Amino acid sequence: MKENMIKEIKRLLSEQHVSSHVCNTDIESPGPPSVSYGQNTVLVQASRAVDMSYTTEKGRYVTTSIDIQAGDTLIVERPYAAVLLPEHYLTHCHHCFGKLNIVYPCCQCVQVRYCSPSCAEGSWSQYHRTECHYLQLLHSVGIAHLSLRIVLVAGLKFLTSIMSELESRSVDPSIAGLDANGRYCRSYIAVHDLLTHLEDMSPVDVVHYTLTAQLLLKVLQHSGWFDRCGDITGSESTSKGNSPSSMTGQHKSVGDYIGGLLLRHILQLVCNAHAITELQYQDSGHAGLVEGKNQVRVATAIYPTASLMNHSCVPTIISSFQKDVLVVRAVKDVPMGGEIFNCYGPHAKRMGYTERQRCLKEQYFFTCGCEACLKGVEAEMVLHAYRCSGCDGPTCEDIDREPGTMVCRQCGATCSLDRTQMLEAERLFNRGYQCLQENRVDDALQNLQKCLELQKSLLYRNNRKLSETQDCLARCHATKGQFHQASKYIEESIGTVVINYGQESIEAANEFQKLSEILINAQEWNRALVANQKAVHIFEMNYGQSHDSVKILMGAQNELSELIKALKI
Repeated sequence: MKENMIKEIKRLLSEQHVSSHVCNTDIESPGPPSVSYGQNTVLVQASRAVDMSYTTEKGRYVTTSIDIQAGDTLIVERPYAAVLLPEHYLTHCHHCFGKLNIVYPCCQCVQVRYCSPSCAEGSWSQYHRTECHYLQLLHSVGIAHLSLRIVLVAGLKFLTSIMSELESRSVDPSIAGLDANGRYCRSYIAVHDLLTHLEDMSPVDVVHYTLTAQLLLKVLQHSGWFDRCGDITGSESTSKGNSPSSMTGQHKSVGDYIGGLLLRHILQLVCNAHAITELQYQDSGHAGLVEGKNQVRVATAIYPTASLMNHSCVPTIISSFQKDVLVVRAVKDVPMGGEIFNCYGPHAKRMGYTERQRCLKEQYFFTCGCEACLKGVEAEMVLHAYRCSGCDGPTCEDIDREPGTMVCRQCGATCSLDRTQMLEAERLFNRGYQCLQENRVDDALQNLQKCLELQKSLLYRNNRKLSETQDCLARCHATKGQFHQASKYIEESIGTVVINYGQESIEAANEFQKLSEILINAQEWNRALVANQKAVHIFEMNYGQSHDSVKILMGAQNELSELIKALKI
């Protein structure tokens, strides 16, 4: 009986890699976490551990009011408004962006779907009643669709009620966005007071955005949005004793005002929009073994509190999402008074210095002076370095010498780059990867093994290309059921991934999870448990205990622990 039980546990564990991501969407989420240290009385969607600060050079930004630790939850924020991307209409709720299990379609169009009647009703009453017949047009304007959504969520009645206030007030930039009670809330005022960067934009772009705002205003007029709220405007006009003829002029004034708000929000979104993402698995075509994960953009949103954080190419935080709720956690310790940095996209571990600077200047209009950028290209050269034939150290091109001249950073020796050999390694990798995609595993192994052998003779041991080849070889061996060999390649890859992305990066966690799944299939239970625990630690620090990846791995961890106890190993 005991032997049968052990066999059954082994079978379940060996299937863990197959079922874990398939069941991912069926796990019931407990809801967003609470912020660490209690709620902030000013930044009401943030922790008491942070403050809003201001200088004329930086504008508003976020600092720590106490010492914070990696893993602390600093912001839990619902968006003021958000728009689901069209490619996810069939799989996600149009209102809350949750994965669809039971589908409630829109009663007026065939494109939009919801997860519940409450989401359908909320969407219809807030914005979809207006947008329903114009979706194809709105898809064509890109991020400007979110500008329209902001106006619809705010509502004409509210926007006309603050029309005079917005047009006449002068705002102290240090307290912009605060309400009458001195709080920075999930409010229209907080969105309205975000910077537009109008002075930084090219005239051509401004004209384009202005025409787009005019188009969105026409959508509001043609949809009957102003007419549906006519009783609001009409009652105001009647109470002031205005005649019907004077109402036409007032209506035009309100239209111009709304058009101006649409343009303002388009300008703001260029720099302040956030991508809502979810972790999705790449299908390798074989039982889920050694699969990769990607953060896939699902929606675009505006989060006023998160927008206060300045950029660093080596950020202080990591963002994750539970449906449309943004959860911001610290990924490193920050002393009291230190600044909290977000990454606007160009991350030092994933993008080179020159490209980062170009992207930030083009979209966000500043030159980054973060820790990574101050080091320039020199610090990241090692991650793309070649191997010194004399001392095995990192060899990089010396820009002050003849093109192609390589200098070892360790021993100082010079050599020339063998471009023919590098092109051959690249050709072997591309051929091997294509064979793997076509499930021609033996051909893939042959090409990738030759590629790795050549790469090891040419590339420095921490070069990212080595880990890419090793990962593909692990997939090949796992596909053939050669799990011990697959685990060796993943272990080799982990060292390079850690050097490139960091010991507690998501990339490292993904590698440890792959290793654990392969070791389960190799029936190396203790090693599988250790790798699993490392993955859990990293995912939990970055995403919290309620994240699907953490819950899946914890389930596997419990099963492994029970098996090890049963086997007494």
